[in-house]
Amino acid sequence: MRFVTKEKKGFTLVEMMLVVAFIVLIVSVIAVDVVGNQQKANAASSALESQQVVVSQEARTGEESLAALGF
Repeated sequence: MRFVTKEKKGFTLVEMMLVVAFIVLIVSVIAVDVVGNQQKANAASSALESQQVVVSQEARTGEESLAALGF
């Protein structure tokens, strides 16, 4: 007695759905990481800008003090 088997061509619907679900999961993890890094970069940029403003104000105050002393 011989068993007749069909050759499997392509993927089943369930296999394709699993692949799509896995890709969506990976993309969502990457997207969350990118958004978090972007927020950290914005915070660092704001801190640097604030520091630059303070340094420039201190430099200007120092120049005004020197000018008042006649230098």
